[in-house]
Amino acid sequence: MEQSKITVYGAPWCPDCRQSKQFLGEQRVRYNWVDIDEDEEGRKRVQELNDGKQIIPTIIFEDGLILVEPSNAELAAKLGISPKAKREYYDLVIVGSGPAGLTTALYAAREGI
Repeated sequence: MEQSKITVYGAPWCPDCRQSKQFLGEQRVRYNWVDIDEDEEGRKRVQELNDGKQIIPTIIFEDGLILVEPSNAELAAKLGISPKAKREYYDLVIVGSGPAGLTTALYAAREGI
């Protein structure tokens, strides 16, 4: 199994941590989660990175960049994800899943939509 290149330090009770985890999950970005309430070394690492303060979420990327309490827009920019739609209008939107959604997507692709 491939090791994640992003480490998120946080706690389950932290709303900003939940927001960052949700955003990364929605974008299918793999990351390592370190619960600083359960991991003393993780807590010390966060304090070391934040001048003795316990500020979460603290996110460390493979290139060494550290984001502290990032917004979704900051995470998107770092990951190279466009937070806005690429176009103003789209010809087709498929709502739903299952056999009907799959069939619609297949027929639309055949028609070049």
